[in-house]
Amino acid sequence: MRRALALLGGLSLTACAVGPDFTTPSAPPTDHFTAAGESMPKLAALGGKAHGQWWKMYKSSDLDAVIAQALAKNQTLEEAKATLEEVRRRAEATSGILLPQVDLGGSAMREKINYTSFGLAYPPNTLNLYSVGAAVSYSLDLFGHDRRLVEAADATAEAQKDRLEGAYLTLTGQVVMHAINAAALEEQVRLAAAIVTADKKRSDLMHLERQARTVTDRDVAEVDAQLAADAAMIPPLRTQLAAERHTLAALVGQTPDQWSPPTLTLSSFQRPETIPVNLPSELVRRRPDIQAAEADLHAASAMVGVAEANRFPRLTLSADVAQWATLPGHLWQDAATGAAMGGTLTAPLFHGGQLSAEQHAAEAAYQASFARYRQTVLNSFAQVATVLQSLVQDQDEVAQTAKAVHATGKATRLASLQQQNGTIGLLPLLVDERQENMMRLSDIQARAQYLRDCAELALASGGEVMAAR
Repeated sequence: MRRALALLGGLSLTACAVGPDFTTPSAPPTDHFTAAGESMPKLAALGGKAHGQWWKMYKSSDLDAVIAQALAKNQTLEEAKATLEEVRRRAEATSGILLPQVDLGGSAMREKINYTSFGLAYPPNTLNLYSVGAAVSYSLDLFGHDRRLVEAADATAEAQKDRLEGAYLTLTGQVVMHAINAAALEEQVRLAAAIVTADKKRSDLMHLERQARTVTDRDVAEVDAQLAADAAMIPPLRTQLAAERHTLAALVGQTPDQWSPPTLTLSSFQRPETIPVNLPSELVRRRPDIQAAEADLHAASAMVGVAEANRFPRLTLSADVAQWATLPGHLWQDAATGAAMGGTLTAPLFHGGQLSAEQHAAEAAYQASFARYRQTVLNSFAQVATVLQSLVQDQDEVAQTAKAVHATGKATRLASLQQQNGTIGLLPLLVDERQENMMRLSDIQARAQYLRDCAELALASGGEVMAAR
């Protein structure tokens, strides 16, 4: 037995694993994201390390509370967690093939022996036969078939872990985006209502002036048309606001009638001062989608080894120890013990081209996985570059709309003073108020887009979520 164990150990140590040994692909040879002639937004800190709980850059306690609910109760996230547990357990099960397989068996039967079939002139004899024993088998895995299977299973589990991390990022990103949308729509609905109120006052004044014959029917029609057009803005805004609230309810694991969303306002979201942006060489090590694609590539590489190992011989050692007796009480006597030890060598000779085709298929699957990995990297770089340029434009748009709001507000205040002094009528003041509110609508949209793009940059640059660790 000792010689057998020594031989088994020696063979295991000398065994090799055929197929490619996986190496992590190199990052693209670049140290920046922007194309020639493009600038970086001021808040982008290239080379900075992404923080966990990236959404805290908005410093909104209401937002933090909504995300906490989502992380605790979102069902898509629960699905990803359960899937990871399943894949990990399957990987553990697969790793069991590297160890000896031990099985215990027993039987009890009643058998009638016909001695004449053996050429003996004895009458048939009926007896009871009992057995109990253990069987051990161990594959020496000379060419790494089993080890490559375990490698593939481990890589698949790693890919699912990265997808869970991605699910956390996706969920927190969705909550932030919908929360910003809801906050912006709240303000737009309120401003649209103020615009309609001012339009109604203008319409009433125009109708009075028409009665006094100081304006024409065309002037009245234009004001009424403006009132109707502005009033038509409100229903779609309210529909969108309801949709955003309902989506947030689903994200936090509630039905719309069960969840009472906080009243979010854009002013409750602080503009981030800086957003860390990983260097390109670091981005490929931090983005969950890239890491998942790399793990998938690793699994595909291991399956090439499995397919190649299938074309080589397999050696399996086995041993059986059993006791046989005609009476249960005799099972544990030395005379009832029997044992056997041996090995089985199988080698494929002819399978109609099946094994060769399976290897070529595994190699093609690896090439497809490699292409998906490279495209994932390229897409991530393009996403970062695009959102960086969006933020450059957002900063300019926010600055210009703020100037426009200030200018129209100043015009409204001057018109109000003039109206109070009697130098102008109410109608010009209402016109200026409408123009100011319309600019405020544009300002809300610009600020909301800026906040959304800040979130997009944090996510695109591989923002971490500590809860997924």
